[in-house]
Amino acid sequence: IFHREYEIIREYLEPPWFIAVQVFMSIGFLLVMISLCVMVAVVLNCCVRTLYRWLLVLSGCLWSSFFFVAIAVIIFGDKADEREWMPGQQWNRFGWGFAFAAIGGICEFVGGLLFFLESRRTKHNSPSHQQQHHRHPQGQQYGMKPKQPPGGRYPQHDSKV
Repeated sequence: IFHREYEIIREYLEPPWFIAVQVFMSIGFLLVMISLCVMVAVVLNCCVRTLYRWLLVLSGCLWSSFFFVAIAVIIFGDKADEREWMPGQQWNRFGWGFAFAAIGGICEFVGGLLFFLESRRTKHNSPSHQQQHHRHPQGQQYGMKPKQPPGGRYPQHDSKV
């Protein structure tokens, strides 16, 4: 397709929308590969102290990839049926590659959601988070009175005013 003889019909073979689809799918694929590397690091416990942040990065990469793949699938689904680009339109059908791209985008969204929920659970179960919320004993941080001593009464002080 990049030979000199095809320069005359290159605009016909590669319309701008098709190049845009290729760019969006390439960006989505790159983000999935970054997500895979982060996922391997999380599984191997390389980042135990900052696990919450890495799970958020993983979720963000998957959601970003979903965004780019969804745009590419929508553009290709809209423009691929044009008679000018692909002759013999009555025999052309969307193939398994288009279906896998759409299903893969949905799986990226679900995976991003699950990693986001896991990051929230990890944040709430972390020791630093529990120390922040259990700093004051017996609920004193909420303005509650402390429990009474075992005798039932507080010691009385004689004060003369």
